[in-house]
Amino acid sequence: MNEAQSQDRVGPSPVHPTPYLRLDPRRIALLVLLGVHSLVLAQGDGGGETRSVKDPELVYVGTNDLGYEEYRHTATGLELIYVPPGQFTMGSNDGYRGERPPHPVELDAYLIGKFELTVGQYRRFVEATSRKLPPSIDPDEDPTHIHGWYPRYFHDPRFDQYPMVFITYEDAKAWCTWAGMRLPTEAEWERAARGTDERRFPWGNEEPEATRCNYADRNLRVMFPPRMGPRSGWWDMSQDDGYSFTSPVGSYPAGRSAVGAYDMAGNVWEWCNDYYYPYYYGSCVEHCRGTHDPNPPPQKHVLQDHWYHPWLFGNCTHLVRNPQGPPQMATHGEDHRSIRGGSWNEHRDYLRTTMRWRRRGSELWPGKEAMSKESACHLGVRVARSVAPQ
Repeated sequence: MNEAQSQDRVGPSPVHPTPYLRLDPRRIALLVLLGVHSLVLAQGDGGGETRSVKDPELVYVGTNDLGYEEYRHTATGLELIYVPPGQFTMGSNDGYRGERPPHPVELDAYLIGKFELTVGQYRRFVEATSRKLPPSIDPDEDPTHIHGWYPRYFHDPRFDQYPMVFITYEDAKAWCTWAGMRLPTEAEWERAARGTDERRFPWGNEEPEATRCNYADRNLRVMFPPRMGPRSGWWDMSQDDGYSFTSPVGSYPAGRSAVGAYDMAGNVWEWCNDYYYPYYYGSCVEHCRGTHDPNPPPQKHVLQDHWYHPWLFGNCTHLVRNPQGPPQMATHGEDHRSIRGGSWNEHRDYLRTTMRWRRRGSELWPGKEAMSKESACHLGVRVARSVAPQ
């Protein structure tokens, strides 16, 4: 038999067995270790191709226990959570009129702040830009009242990890521009809070309690005069969340949202970029703007006794992609912007993921005498960041 014929034989030669087919346990263990080591090198520093975001200003931190990638902004230290593109149901029939009807929304990928903007982060912005602080009340006022100790809240480093409050929409936009961020749309905010399973609260469908969020509990009696009492059941006197005002961001791990963001229920309300209009969900603005008269005559609604435009009212449940909110004309010329999430002095019903409310986007501080004390001491911001197509 020649050499060519011997090579055509099936199976290893009994005279010259192939040593590489031996199942040596030491060799197998070595190969397994080498494979694991290669995987760590590929993914450990966030530079591998498996990462969803390729942004030179962001460093990959890891994937949280809920399966969402987290990043750190190198310039500001902000922690951001990557929300992948996809659909979810926005709105609810179980809430107020502004939450109706539930409708499908499709969003591109984006990043949402893991925590609310803190006092320390906002102070660095003020120091870098010399931006004027929001007006505050006389610091010599009774220190047991929120507006008396607010100046200390901002200047005392012990509050650096607390959420920034008394922040206007314009202040929030300015900080975002400075840091390379932006405000989230209402749809982005709700997707990050609610997820894709239509949960009632960020953590699920269980009712709020002291271990999940900072809201209107028995501690409010420290902040308000005794004569006010537990305002007709507004305060949950059975709960003690540990704080009479704001709490350090991230204080309630049990209350994390669907993507792993903290304090999306309670602590402080959070600005969104959208103009606020209560009937926007049923308006089909994104679909009907090109098929209806763009300037119809206003009509008076006999039930709600206010003026509205016909193409901004309806029961649209069509799929909407990346909604940006209604045009300003829908707000009757007023600069009302949406806020989300409830706060430390809100009833549990205001903590729902679909709950919508509003604040004036500009001139929040028209003057010391006209200032609404309740409108800003529980108002902060959570940032977002766009993701470039990969």
